[in-house]
Amino acid sequence: MASQAGLTPNPAADWQPNVQSVTSYVNNLLATKSCESWSNTLQTQLSTFEATGMLDAVLDVLDAKINPEYGLWVTRYDSSKDVYYNLMKTPTSEVPYGIYTCAYKVMIMYNAGKRVVPYASKMVENAIKAICSRDPGVRVTYIFNPWATLGNVRENLVFYGNSAMVADYDAQIKANILEMLSALRGSLGKYKRSDGSYSYLQSGSKSTIYDTPVSLGKEEGDVNGNNLVMSFAMHICHTIGLVHMIPVFGEQHGKLMQELLAKAPKIVKK
Repeated sequence: MASQAGLTPNPAADWQPNVQSVTSYVNNLLATKSCESWSNTLQTQLSTFEATGMLDAVLDVLDAKINPEYGLWVTRYDSSKDVYYNLMKTPTSEVPYGIYTCAYKVMIMYNAGKRVVPYASKMVENAIKAICSRDPGVRVTYIFNPWATLGNVRENLVFYGNSAMVADYDAQIKANILEMLSALRGSLGKYKRSDGSYSYLQSGSKSTIYDTPVSLGKEEGDVNGNNLVMSFAMHICHTIGLVHMIPVFGEQHGKLMQELLAKAPKIVKK
């Protein structure tokens, strides 16, 4: 089915279910792949790591490789160029927003493993810095990822850390939340289209997803962009520690949708 849809099936995991094999596998990924690439590869295999009892072995490597100065899996940050250097010691292709593609996915793994992430305070500090930089990048995910990371970090500290860690997190967010929300509003505006919708790219819709054609790539909103933007209400609530989510849509929106569908012209497939 994957090849019929134009997708490349994921190859079988190149490791055996023992600590030595998994450790070698993860170390090699971190040494040879970009932050976004290796984190995506590991996250897609999360259920397999859990089923084989190897998730702790993966997290042990991530514990060892995290940079305590940044709370990220990088070697350094060059403030003059606003660029992180990955574990291969080369400039990452991701702007500071994008580096949180990695952190967001890795935090999912720490929460699945029920382990507190090391140097969480530094990760939070740099996520706030990325958000407040007002650099929206070229993909709306660059804006989404640091916010989603923060929510995952707070969950991690609440369940697997201690009250002091949660208090430190909340203090960092409280001190910066107004600037963060101001920056978010400005950044998301770069992706807003004239009809009120949002697109995945600043230039418009993304023509392909994982090499599969999904749109014409025009200056228009798309499902990915709108979905991520609408989810910000939830992620902001997670970030600031609200238990109850602010509803994005109400009953009146459902009625409006029914009215619009009833009035819409029939779609004629060609």
